[in-house]
Amino acid sequence: ALMNMLTHKTKITYLYPTPDAERRGILLIKVDRSKKNLMIPPVLENALKKQPKLNTAFNGLTPGKQREYAGHIGDAKREATQISRLQKSIP
Repeated sequence: ALMNMLTHKTKITYLYPTPDAERRGILLIKVDRSKKNLMIPPVLENALKKQPKLNTAFNGLTPGKQREYAGHIGDAKREATQISRLQKSIP
């Protein structure tokens, strides 16, 4: 179940399992939570420039939530999908 939640962009570090975890068949992983630069996709960047209220709301989010929204929108391959995701994210 955990592996389904991790995306292909999530950097993970495999740890050596403890004897107890190995006996029970548990794989221990450590998710890299280091600070990352915020990469804002062009679709979101344009919307933030055109809509001051959206820009204020976005800047009021925690850096983690900003990365989450930017990643969700930017992960779409087609621009139409990015725009659709952006529109669904705006309250």
